[in-house]
Amino acid sequence: MTILASGSPCQLMKSALEQVLLVAHQGGENTDLSQATSEFRSQFKRSLRQCVKHGFLPEECFGQIFVEVLDKVRLPE
Repeated sequence: MTILASGSPCQLMKSALEQVLLVAHQGGENTDLSQATSEFRSQFKRSLRQCVKHGFLPEECFGQIFVEVLDKVRLPE
């Protein structure tokens, strides 16, 4: 995995998630956005929790989970 920005992997993951949610928030209707954001957050946390439970590090599964959840839960653009 190549990290282009400086900072710890956890900080980078948090930053990436915040950026996606911020972009979604700026462009959509509040009700739909609120539901989509909440659903994305729930799905993401659930999946990440399962990976950690099975012995993987958050850094190992973050990207894959992010992409999979983003495919399942469409955020307004």
